[in-house]
Amino acid sequence: MDVLTIPHVTHPGLLIAIGGAEDKTRERVILRYFLEAAGGDDASVVVLATASETPEAGERYADLFLALRAENVEVLKIETREDAMEAGPEAHDLLEYATGLFITGGSQLKLSSVLGGTEIAQTIRNRHAAGMVVAGTSAGAALLSEHMIALGETDATPREILSAGRPNRFGGRRRGDGARRDSSQGKSLQNELKGSQMIRKGDVIENPVTGERLLFLETSRETGGEYVLVECTVQPSGFVAAAHTHPYQTERFEIESGTVAFKLDGEEIVAGPGETVIVPAGSSHKFWNAGETEAVFVTEVRPALQFERLLETMFALANDGKTNKKGMPNPLRLAVIANAHFDDVRLPFPPAWMQKLGLAMGAPLGRALGFKPEYDGSETKVPAALAI
Repeated sequence: MDVLTIPHVTHPGLLIAIGGAEDKTRERVILRYFLEAAGGDDASVVVLATASETPEAGERYADLFLALRAENVEVLKIETREDAMEAGPEAHDLLEYATGLFITGGSQLKLSSVLGGTEIAQTIRNRHAAGMVVAGTSAGAALLSEHMIALGETDATPREILSAGRPNRFGGRRRGDGARRDSSQGKSLQNELKGSQMIRKGDVIENPVTGERLLFLETSRETGGEYVLVECTVQPSGFVAAAHTHPYQTERFEIESGTVAFKLDGEEIVAGPGETVIVPAGSSHKFWNAGETEAVFVTEVRPALQFERLLETMFALANDGKTNKKGMPNPLRLAVIANAHFDDVRLPFPPAWMQKLGLAMGAPLGRALGFKPEYDGSETKVPAALAI
């Protein structure tokens, strides 16, 4: 297998998408190919194992590349959103001098949620544009393009899905007239690390329980994960499902018509047309229509993270009658969703560590009962008594 390596490049580096389960013990053809492309014996490789649930995954790949005679191999240890946000000069320097980046497999959702919209993700894009070779296996490969494959049965392999003839299901939302599916090819690393979006610009979703209707003006697809822009129409007596915080996201509300009341860190604010309310990251807040007519506002959520997917899931549940009158699903289903979206939304109280402890117990039980982080209406294992 011939590989052309150029020491001093002025164009983007090679992208290598690996389907997964690559040979790590025999000929190791794919790993050798990546290493040759990254400089062979002169290669300086960084391994990113964020997606993996196995702590030693990064070190295992590092040992493999060293055995294949790479000059230098480092593991970039980023396991949580906090790690990515707080990554210091040392992490950026590792990438600055790397000739190749290898992204391991694991959870696509975790990988995009941890890295999306961060400075470390931007550094990866910049280094790829400057010539760094980037390879991804399994989940790491799915992250390389603009469009990420998502959903499907979490307990089935691709072979099983194909043999059973099961299509993906994307129920739970109504599309606006301007909505469309973009089937264009991914744009290499220029638009990678942005999260796996199902919502598209122009989509409309409605929540019959809370009285909210959302029109997506700009999604993370268009903004590169930097923000989501949504027009929200709230019916009289309509409300957001519960008081909550966004630990890493700032929300900006610009009122276009009607009257919207907010409770922000315990203080009540009533805003009308032309007024703006800003909710800093980590602030407890909720809102409701305080008038007798529809209220309309435009809200920007920055960065996007998995905000769109969370909204789609909660609204789809409400449409199928699987929430209570406050718009919340049953506690075990909620635990599964909240655990998957812990970087997007949390309760104002108790403290985050205590919430995480509770979710560590509740989420596995919810999954055992058949609940999933996303909802597409295809559940078959959920007991009737817990169906909501």
